[in-house]
Amino acid sequence: MTIDRYQIRIYIVTKVRVTYFLERGCKVAYDKTRVGLRIKSLRIDKGLDQKRLSELSTVPISTIQSYEDGTSVMGMENATKLADVLGCSLDRLACRTD
Repeated sequence: MTIDRYQIRIYIVTKVRVTYFLERGCKVAYDKTRVGLRIKSLRIDKGLDQKRLSELSTVPISTIQSYEDGTSVMGMENATKLADVLGCSLDRLACRTD
């Protein structure tokens, strides 16, 4: 059995930050609190409540709540869905750009 080296991930979890280390040494920091606040801000700017965002993106409302609270890490599939509905790039959603 072979494993694609980009599928191997080690997660280091602290209270606020999750850091992904890929086998090749690539390091990506993910600040759950900042991302949650960004989602909430974009949602409010669009005039959406959590229920409507959930309906439009097909992401469960409990998942959106956990993202906004900073208690859960967002995967690529849900990030893409939310970025599409909120009308922003993935970089903006992940707080990599303003």
